[in-house]
Amino acid sequence: MPFNGNGTFNRVYDWEIDKINGVKIRADRVDTEMDGMAIGLSTCVTRDGQSPATANLPMGGFNHTGVSDGTARNHYTSVGQVQDGDNTWGGTSTGAGNLYEVGLIPTTTAYASNMTIRFLADKDNTAAATITVDGLAAKDIRKGFNQSPLSAGDIRTGQLVEVTYDGTYFILKQLAGGGSSGLIDYILF
Repeated sequence: MPFNGNGTFNRVYDWEIDKINGVKIRADRVDTEMDGMAIGLSTCVTRDGQSPATANLPMGGFNHTGVSDGTARNHYTSVGQVQDGDNTWGGTSTGAGNLYEVGLIPTTTAYASNMTIRFLADKDNTAAATITVDGLAAKDIRKGFNQSPLSAGDIRTGQLVEVTYDGTYFILKQLAGGGSSGLIDYILF
């Protein structure tokens, strides 16, 4: 085949050499050459997405550049988006009572073990608290190695809160609310 997976196109015939050798233009030779071009074009990934990749694409040590921020879980993300924490930032929470509601960009469709979320608390918690992310089921927020429910004041209005999902609960990574627990750092593992 004149076109290979390395992106190299090798002509089957050379019209100049054919002219020198007195070979006239023939349908079979033209068809063979054009078939090779058709195969080459049909196996390329097109820049407008009409012909997407059908296998993993090694980058040969090069980077994708000019990547925009991902807007869905199956999109590339830019280094800037990761450095800025965009995919873990829930903004300022909302919600009634001891429920903290947050939203991520891109929106998450399921909780996953070890997912970490950061948000600014819109209120003090007055008892055990829960969190819901992007409208998913509310999950308890717990603290410490024994994963006990929060006490009143563990989360304070305006506090930067970081929680990590352990598969059952969201574990409060740091308590800095100055409430009943004071300033404590919990290690998850």
